[in-house]
Amino acid sequence: MFVIFYYYMYTAIVLAFSVILNGVTLVINFSIRKSERDNKYISLVNPHIYTSIVFSCIQAVVDPVISVEKNVLYIFSAREFVSKNWMQVMLSIYFGLYGTVAIQRLIYSFYHWDMVVHSTFHYFKYSLHIKCWNSFAFMIGLLWSLSVYQVSHTPYVDFVIQTPLNATYGVDIQNVTYSALFYKSGDILNVLGIATGSIFLITLCIAMMAYIVLHWQIWGTQKKVKNTSAYPNFRRDVLILLGSNILISAVFLFFPVILALVLPIFNLDGHIAYLSISMLLTLYPVIVAGARLYTSRVYRSAIHRFFCGSCENDEEIEVERITV
Repeated sequence: MFVIFYYYMYTAIVLAFSVILNGVTLVINFSIRKSERDNKYISLVNPHIYTSIVFSCIQAVVDPVISVEKNVLYIFSAREFVSKNWMQVMLSIYFGLYGTVAIQRLIYSFYHWDMVVHSTFHYFKYSLHIKCWNSFAFMIGLLWSLSVYQVSHTPYVDFVIQTPLNATYGVDIQNVTYSALFYKSGDILNVLGIATGSIFLITLCIAMMAYIVLHWQIWGTQKKVKNTSAYPNFRRDVLILLGSNILISAVFLFFPVILALVLPIFNLDGHIAYLSISMLLTLYPVIVAGARLYTSRVYRSAIHRFFCGSCENDEEIEVERITV
């Protein structure tokens, strides 16, 4: 039980940092002087920030733990402040928010690709386009929530995880709520589990590959126009931020869940090390918000002006378009 207790403390601390860093980003987005392009950026990035904050809140309230035992992938919560039915809903919402955040990150990179590769926006030209992209991300999250809600308690999963739950985390299976995914039971294939896991795995792998391709094309475009003024609004900040976001998204967002989806294939015993999967996901909203504030000159200058009252290039920063 001490493991779960320390994990509770960890998620609470991360929530505080997430609210602070993402809150600062929102304040700057709303207060800085904006052009039409800035409004597009803010309309795209603010929903991601809102989702990240809610994701951190659900994480701290529900404290879901992702673990693997044999051929079973399960996500459980030992919280008992609501009924198990409501906790099942909250676990589903948590995973749905994860899906939304993952797709929003892909759309965010696609936005930078559209901005850099084309002289004018093609896929984010109008505000309606932004609304459609945001709606698409939330729709994916809703579908993922419904999928997770369908894979709840079964006698087979109870049998597989009840001993590891007590031995590894110090909790009794009667006191936890979980959703589980398994690909086979004995010699019988679980068609629903295989279909659900395959959809999740293929979606995340495609998203990671898309990050690599988009980044490669942006880098290629940057090299071509490095010594010209064809793209005057393209700054080195964009490349740095995009590269760091790709690395952060891979390590803290995509890879942990991809690993969790693949591990049941190898029929491995459970281990406390699997808790690191949940810990990495918990850190994502904090890491990405911190990277955004640190690598963007616009955000750095806004923070500097708040604490110091002035900025050397104050006039330039005020009229600079937010392109990161």
